[in-house]
Amino acid sequence: RLVSDWSSDVCSSDLTNAGGGIMVGGGIVTVTIQGDDIEGNTVDGITVYEADATIGGTAPGSGNTIANNGGAGINLGASGVSGSALIQQNTIQGNVGAGVIINTSNNTIGGTTAGAANIIASNTGAGVALEADNPSTGNLISGNSIFGNGALGIDLDAGGMYGGVPLPNDSGIANNGGQNYPVLTTGAVTLA
Repeated sequence: RLVSDWSSDVCSSDLTNAGGGIMVGGGIVTVTIQGDDIEGNTVDGITVYEADATIGGTAPGSGNTIANNGGAGINLGASGVSGSALIQQNTIQGNVGAGVIINTSNNTIGGTTAGAANIIASNTGAGVALEADNPSTGNLISGNSIFGNGALGIDLDAGGMYGGVPLPNDSGIANNGGQNYPVLTTGAVTLA
């Protein structure tokens, strides 16, 4: 089914975004969005705030196409209010801005389970952008195919709070606890 320019007479007022895609928040505690084409909206394809969301999933046919929207493909925690999301098996491409914007903690984008990977490509901004003005932790971004976006594949300083340049790992208040690259603490050599 195609979701484009939903209006309040199509569904409940807590699951709409006049002139845009799907907005979830307010009175809705949890929501599942699966098997939809969310395309051509004037703002974000999906905006989630004050709710927990499952967008896609690993079962066959549960992924969504979230494409060519006038804002981000998916915007999590648009108001900076808590909520977590599981985003799997979606094609998120061609949106104006980031493919996925994260303003909350404890979200999973992709994963290591078969069928969990998202395709996040050809968006004008970053593939996945963690907004620096609302630092978050516990976000897993794993197993996805992220390519051809207009900015970084994964941007931990999307708001430019730290000048938009990588900083040395620190324990500051930045996204991901200030860790902008993995720290290897041990290693092993295996001889064949």
